[in-house]
Amino acid sequence: MNLYIVSSPLHIFLTLLHKKNHSNSFCILIDEENKLKNYYTLISQSFEKSLYIGFPKKRLSKYLKFSLFTKRIFPEYKLFLKIFADIKYDNIYLFNDHFIGTQVFINSLNSKKVVFIEDGSTVYNQWIFKKNYARQIFYKIMFGDNVVQVGVMGTHPSIQARLVLYPNNVREELQDNKTSQFIVRSDVKKISEIMLETLGYHQEIVKNKKALFILSRLNTYCEIEWINAKIKEFSSDNIKCYLKYHPLSDEAVSPINPDTK
Repeated sequence: MNLYIVSSPLHIFLTLLHKKNHSNSFCILIDEENKLKNYYTLISQSFEKSLYIGFPKKRLSKYLKFSLFTKRIFPEYKLFLKIFADIKYDNIYLFNDHFIGTQVFINSLNSKKVVFIEDGSTVYNQWIFKKNYARQIFYKIMFGDNVVQVGVMGTHPSIQARLVLYPNNVREELQDNKTSQFIVRSDVKKISEIMLETLGYHQEIVKNKKALFILSRLNTYCEIEWINAKIKEFSSDNIKCYLKYHPLSDEAVSPINPDTK
């Protein structure tokens, strides 16, 4: 029995693509920004048991939902314990080991192995979450030993293995014997079409035959210039380009040139 803990469309896509995924696996969808509810139908149809957990937008409310003092009063946490807590899992697969909710969950469950699956570009670029002493004290008070600061995604102490698409290209901190190749299922085309349908792009792709998706966290003008150049290059071959901005992209950076879309 396997359990997947997901919190983004990319996580859902990779979960469905994972070769070990099967119908008697379980899945928890953590919606940190209240933007993923339309994906829950897909998850509930793909897994034997599933749970959707939404959050208020305010950061303090997110903390309270998992604190030592208040987490047991929230209906979702009670339901989580009722559905998932009494099972010994072969593997728990997670993507965002930095998020407090994920950490609280894995510390509430019994598993032979905790496996990290890549959370997009964070395993390849130099993104880092800066730790500080004040936050460490705050976490200790709010969550006890259930939450620690994770500077680099994929380095939480509970993680025993990592699965990435390009193991030869991971950042230095992840270059160890825990990291190995993520094996994709053979029906990748079918799963891609299901995800495109959920995103609302499927009919457009079918009509245009060719498409390029650029999913990026845009924080610098260099990235903007690079993507603009790539879009022009592909557009010259009559390839339709779609852009999906990362929710953490820097709003102060100028948007993609609309003439190249």
